[in-house]
Amino acid sequence: MSRIVEIERTIFQDLMKKKWFGEDFEFISYEVDPLRKLEQLKNSDMIFVSFNLKNDNNVVKKHIFVKFEPKDEDIKRVVFMGNQFYNEIYCYESILPFLMKEEDVFTNFPKFYSGSNNPNSRFVVLEDISEFGYKMTNDFMSMDLDHVKLTLTQLGKFHAMSYAAKLKHPKEFFTKVTNTLMECNWVNGKDGVCHIQVLVKSTFERTVESLRNKYPDEIKQFFDLINKKEFFLDLVKPEEPISVVCHGDFVSNNMMYRYSEDGNPEGVKFIDLGMVRYSSPIIDISLYLWFNLSIENRSLHWEELLQVYHNSLSTTFDNIRVPSFVEIKREFCRKCVYGLIHTLYSIPIRSTITGENDYDFLKFIKAESPDKLQDLMNTVGGKKGTDLLTELMADFFENWYLESICTHF
Repeated sequence: MSRIVEIERTIFQDLMKKKWFGEDFEFISYEVDPLRKLEQLKNSDMIFVSFNLKNDNNVVKKHIFVKFEPKDEDIKRVVFMGNQFYNEIYCYESILPFLMKEEDVFTNFPKFYSGSNNPNSRFVVLEDISEFGYKMTNDFMSMDLDHVKLTLTQLGKFHAMSYAAKLKHPKEFFTKVTNTLMECNWVNGKDGVCHIQVLVKSTFERTVESLRNKYPDEIKQFFDLINKKEFFLDLVKPEEPISVVCHGDFVSNNMMYRYSEDGNPEGVKFIDLGMVRYSSPIIDISLYLWFNLSIENRSLHWEELLQVYHNSLSTTFDNIRVPSFVEIKREFCRKCVYGLIHTLYSIPIRSTITGENDYDFLKFIKAESPDKLQDLMNTVGGKKGTDLLTELMADFFENWYLESICTHF
């Protein structure tokens, strides 16, 4: 079945039944834009649709974005797409409405219209926020501080809603977020292998030759940790009272920005909630600051940026107890390795913009064994990728290692 036929048979019927756009709108026709796509969402099939609707004799256009589960069985299996679609739909249908039911202080997600977890037709339907001027940034590896401060301010508001909900409705909160979301990263596939763990280990190995003389003990300890899947699971295990509902994949390619006339970022929306989890707020913060900030900017500004986040976190609600800045800073130093881990395997992939050993998504997905996957990861991005990885690990060993790693021994 083509995606267009699928839309007509399922999504249009849901639109008419649930009156997505309101009782007073009458459906006239639709148009599909086959040329538009979001390059960063490679794991899903996407279609942009415009609806022509009638309201009091006026014709109104409404724009939506439909994200389908890919048809390729290997993609679905390796990246646990069923889990991701379940999480995203559950978050939009249950968690976000609960968090925002009393005080709608956070509107930084697209409007959700519909979703399906039917294994034969999984999809999510959202408003097309590009209609309101939102677009993705191309500067993934070194975002400027204006983007970062805006993003962390909005993240603080989002996390604050969890603390408010835990205080006001603790029983309902924990019922909705405990044991209801599905793990998508640190889980073994049908072959018994955790593929992300393979990626982390193989990319770290690329740095060892250059760093072994200066950091021999650190390298051995880090290898010992990443060889245990329990290490990764412990990092994301909820701890009270600091845990919040996290986006879970909080990187710039899961955000869209709106800009002022002079080109400054003035708004941001968070998208792609397939990795949402209940965990430490540092899961989101560390991933964002490692994935999207240069080493120099992170070293110079990390405390300032944590303060930006905390100012927003602590002022979103009155009379709601949130972690102090000292507690957030301590938690960041303890768990920032989470951001490093995910940035490790993403750096050589992103460094293929240099043209060295380009990243072929399907080749990675269809790797016949963990050894084949490791071979691919050892070369992608070429020398540029290895150099960037080495700089990343040297900075971590030099500036973050003692507080972030030694606590795990």
